[in-house]
Amino acid sequence: MVNLKIFFFVSYFYSFNCGYSMRKETVILVSFDGFRWDYLDMNRTATKNFSSIMKQGVRAEYVRNVFPTVTFPNHYTIVTGLYPESHGIISNSFYDAIANTSFDMNTNSSEWWDKFAEPLWVTSEKQGHRSGMCFWPGYDVEYKGQKPSFTTSEFGFGRPFAPRENETISPWKWRVDLVLKWLKDPDPPSFITLYFEEPDEAGHCCGPDSVNVTEEIGRDDEITGYLLQELHKANLTDAVNLIITADHGTAMYNSSTVLNLHEFLPPDYSLWIPGWAYFSFNTTNVTGAFNSLKKAEKQKSHFNVYRKEELPEELHFKHSRFVAEINVILEEGWLATVGPFNHSHKVVTKGTHGWHPSLPTMHPFFLAQGPAFKQDYKSGPIEMVDIYPLICHLLGIDPLPNNGSLSRITHLLKVASNPSHSNDHRLTTGEVIAIVIGTAIALTVCMYAVLMIRRDRRHMARGHRHGEGNQPLLFGDEDDENMI
Repeated sequence: MVNLKIFFFVSYFYSFNCGYSMRKETVILVSFDGFRWDYLDMNRTATKNFSSIMKQGVRAEYVRNVFPTVTFPNHYTIVTGLYPESHGIISNSFYDAIANTSFDMNTNSSEWWDKFAEPLWVTSEKQGHRSGMCFWPGYDVEYKGQKPSFTTSEFGFGRPFAPRENETISPWKWRVDLVLKWLKDPDPPSFITLYFEEPDEAGHCCGPDSVNVTEEIGRDDEITGYLLQELHKANLTDAVNLIITADHGTAMYNSSTVLNLHEFLPPDYSLWIPGWAYFSFNTTNVTGAFNSLKKAEKQKSHFNVYRKEELPEELHFKHSRFVAEINVILEEGWLATVGPFNHSHKVVTKGTHGWHPSLPTMHPFFLAQGPAFKQDYKSGPIEMVDIYPLICHLLGIDPLPNNGSLSRITHLLKVASNPSHSNDHRLTTGEVIAIVIGTAIALTVCMYAVLMIRRDRRHMARGHRHGEGNQPLLFGDEDDENMI
């Protein structure tokens, strides 16, 4: 019986350690649209919950985001690790000349989204990990036949990043409550996105230095506190790696810094990418239109004109087929319009974004806490494209080819893992069930084999008693146990 006890002890020890390694840590990825990296340093309002995360986790100085510094391209870079020219979403709205159709922030047809790179939640689902999408760009899309296991698309709320008139936008606490409900599901998601539309809207309306933005920063902190509170109440704090970031920052402008370039465009111009801080268009006479705008560039200044092939490589923009032949990029604080614009009204300061990602005002923030992250650690700047391989590493899934680098960002983690071993497989629910069943079968077979061996030895012992008369048995009871 001694060896049989050892066998069961070893089996139990193996099962315990296997169970520990199977425990999955959920990643919750939160975006506060338009939250500039330095908002937390301005002492504009109390942010005790963000401060708590900085103390309990990590903070990057800022995030180097991607061009153009607008909502959709940057949110999609976060979940693909690709620059816009590679993942496909090159602006909030743009034109496909081949298909003769346009994309905007309310487009959710697979006909469009299937042209883009595969997002992290689809990759996660394919590799056996469930995902939950709470209002992230693409949350209501079926990508090549694949949808997230949990989504907010079924509740009838409008898209908070592009609300239409008369649409109802979901309350913020409702979003957090829904995420907690998902986490309490018998088979919960291991990757969750959670989106909030402020302080971006306040920044557009009133400018980044406005009281309105200050109020929204406080509201962002409050909802973060509610999320932390609910995770704690559900005993999930140590089971969740929480990442909080944004897509871009915001800079000031006013009506006196808007340039009307309509007079310099040819009558037949076709706008492929509309925008205030940048735009892209085609025309039958590309050379003539380019020369005309180059002349305006010298006269008016505050913007640069590029042929497509001349766009700076650092923008990672020109290799997209959605980029037209002529491109105009404005200096910070300056905007362009190609239609009527009234300069006579009172100058009002507002805010926007879209300018070059090297500008400090365009950089978003980054905070994280959880069992994988260091505590009370502040790093230098990080690259937006590196967030994707980081999340894949935390989830234990194989990333698709991307522009990011895990080795550049693992300094945020308690254990800076070797990137070559970054895809250690975390077991899914199905795999856990298979292992449990397999272990049970193996134990049954082993127990049966042990019983058969013991029975055969008893028969052997009896045979020796009959054949050898009064000779001593070959195996005593203790020897019998030691033979098992």
